[in-house]
Order: sequence, then structure tokens, then C-alpha cells
Amino acid sequence: MRNVLAFGAGAGGALAIAAGAAFVTTSVTVAVGRSIISARKKKTGITCGVCSGERRVSCKLCKGKAVIDWSPFPNAMVKRYCLCPTCGGKQLQKCLNCLGKGYV
Repeated sequence: MRNVLAFGAGAGGALAIAAGAAFVTTSVTVAVGRSIISARKKKTGITCGVCSGERRVSCKLCKGKAVIDWSPFPNAMVKRYCLCPTCGGKQLQKCLNCLGKGYV
């Protein structure tokens, strides 16, 4: 009985090591492939017309003010300013045309 358990643990361990190695190899291959494709696109890509290659545009929600006037009640007496959830108060957001890469 002990020999069967020892064999099963050894085979399971070997299987786990093989699966881990396959995962690491696949991850590295995908990362290298992505970087090569990105470098080629950047070299031959067209500059984004919306952000002019800057990768960021003025926030559409707060219009570059970093805060929005928000109230849970209509016609509230007191104005409540909240940090813009889109830009996080930075007044800029990622260009949605080029997805923040600067080229199309």
C-alpha cells in the first residue's frame, strides 16, 4: 500500500512540475510576442488623430475640472462636489481611440 501511495505522490508531483513549466513557457512566449507586435505597430502605426500621440485627453465627464457636481437628490439646496470617478482628479483620461498607446 505504501508503494502505491509513494508512486502516486511522485507522479502527481511530476505532473505539477510539468504543468508549471508549460505555464511559464507559454506566458513568456505570449509576452515576447506581444512586445514584438507592439514595437512593429509603434514603428509603422499612424499617430492618433484624437490625442495627437499624447495618449491622454481632457476628461469628458468633468471637462478637466477634476470634480463633478453630484447630488443624490434633484434640486438640492447644497451643491456637493465629488472627485471625478473617470479621471480620479487628474483631469486627463486615457484616449479611447488609441487606448492610450498614441498610435492607431
